[in-house]
Amino acid sequence: MQYRGYTALWSHLSRAALTGTSPVVTLSQYVGAARRDYKAHRKGRLTPGHRIAAVAGQWSIYDDPPLYERVFADRDYEQDVDFLFQAFKRHAQVSGHSNNLEVFLELGCGPARHCIEAARQGAKRAIGVDNRQAMLRHAEKLAGDAGVQTELLQGSIGSVADNFGLGAQAHLAFFPFGTIAHALTENDALAWLRDASACLAPGGLIVLQMEHPGGIFDGAMFEGEQWEIDEEEGAERLLVTYGVETDDVNPVTQVHTRTVEVSRRGRKDWEVLGSSTVEQRVFTVPEIELMAKLIELDIVHFHGSLDMEVDNLFHEDAHEMVVIMRKPLS
Repeated sequence: MQYRGYTALWSHLSRAALTGTSPVVTLSQYVGAARRDYKAHRKGRLTPGHRIAAVAGQWSIYDDPPLYERVFADRDYEQDVDFLFQAFKRHAQVSGHSNNLEVFLELGCGPARHCIEAARQGAKRAIGVDNRQAMLRHAEKLAGDAGVQTELLQGSIGSVADNFGLGAQAHLAFFPFGTIAHALTENDALAWLRDASACLAPGGLIVLQMEHPGGIFDGAMFEGEQWEIDEEEGAERLLVTYGVETDDVNPVTQVHTRTVEVSRRGRKDWEVLGSSTVEQRVFTVPEIELMAKLIELDIVHFHGSLDMEVDNLFHEDAHEMVVIMRKPLS
């Protein structure tokens, strides 16, 4: 077996440790991983020091909310939530509410930007759930600055309805981009969707924002990308690496081990602020359809982005997969 780099090799060893198995890594495998990392570095796709930080496993962008917000500052939360309100009016069948989205639930909310925007656009209750305290504290400050009321709950997706007494209350449950990808097995994904469905009032919607499945088959999903963030007042110029060619992709489990790295501009070169690997599951359309059937949810539409005009996965502007599911009335 060949490892596509140190990150892939370390991921293999970590999984083995968690399952209690005893992996055997030969010298040739170790040297091969090092050689592939070196080639990637020579091509400018991997910065020195990334391996040390990744192996240390102590840094996560999710634990640094201000940095997270800078890295993903291109998201248009107002447009996203406007789409969700339109989707609710078009597809929901919640009785007695005249198609007004009154109870909004964001699962894996991070800084809860969608939750805050939903409150701003008129939701009577805007509820955000995340398992990271730092994110929720940051979200609480953002909500205060925006002058809106939100309910921010710390917990794990999969037990929200029971732990927080939210059974059959939400009108729309939203999984923002990449959240469902952290459900690494079919059982995890089914548990998360069942929990979201339990939170919904009959006729309510679940909306999943996911990577476009076309990227699985043409390989684009696994190529990785880099982008720079301009210097701001009191903030340094940043380089973001989201996936490298040495990342591991398991064709059986469909789990992609992706490198996430943030560097700042030094005097001569980029200096790594932090690097880690994130495991994410990729899903195909038939898998989503089968899970919906098992949970007794109706899939009412696929969009190619959070945009009503991009109304199918083959649209020229489709760059992600947005799945709209509805809970039956009975």
